[in-house]
Amino acid sequence: VANVPCADIVCDTVLDFKAVPVQQQHSKPLRLRNIGCVAGKFRFEVPSEHQQSVCITPSEGELDGNAERDVQVTLTAPDTVGIFRCSLSLLIDDDNNNGNDDASASARRRMHSIDVLSNI
Repeated sequence: VANVPCADIVCDTVLDFKAVPVQQQHSKPLRLRNIGCVAGKFRFEVPSEHQQSVCITPSEGELDGNAERDVQVTLTAPDTVGIFRCSLSLLIDDDNNNGNDDASASARRRMHSIDVLSNI
């Protein structure tokens, strides 16, 4: 069985902001690493109920094979004291399909979940 070259973008699965005061902003880098040998596209999705609290810059892009880059995750703490938790989705699309949208191309799309945590 032959291995098809593909993108394999990975990152930490937990981003802990520790304590953030109510209604204050704090940013942390999240390192993306493409451990695959071809370029891949990534896109973050923030649940609608947390879009006012969590911002990712850039929220989408492309990462060359065997490369890494940081994205900035900014948390604006809500006005309620307690534990904040948000699960982000990182969608990855192998760039090796040359625009073909067939079943094998959809098989190269993957999703990872990243938990953003904080004590407010």
